[in-house]
Amino acid sequence: EWRSKNDSGATINELDVPCNTDTLLEVEWSATWSRTGSSASDFDDAHIEGFRVLVDGTVVAHLPRSPRSRSHDSGYLVGYAPVQGGTHRVSVEFRQFKKDTDSTHNRTTVINERELVVRAYKR
Repeated sequence: EWRSKNDSGATINELDVPCNTDTLLEVEWSATWSRTGSSASDFDDAHIEGFRVLVDGTVVAHLPRSPRSRSHDSGYLVGYAPVQGGTHRVSVEFRQFKKDTDSTHNRTTVINERELVVRAYKR
């Protein structure tokens, strides 16, 4: 399940962008994250995390595979969305994919530094 809050309950990134006219939005998101909990050796490539950037609920960029075996990781996403005049919601979502339901191997992901940059280019 995709979610907009990380394991600590904090919203990853969200921004409302007002546009007076038809606009091309350029969206950049970068972040670092760390994981605590079970040892990295308890995980393999089937235990991954994904991140995605959405504009008004439509995915414009995604990072599909961040192996949970890494204690620290980072990512950079960029995407574009043509939009009409009005206010538009830009958000970042996160998802954990697990190989099975083995609850003994849990890791908590904490998103540390992060930056969401939105540029609006008028048509």
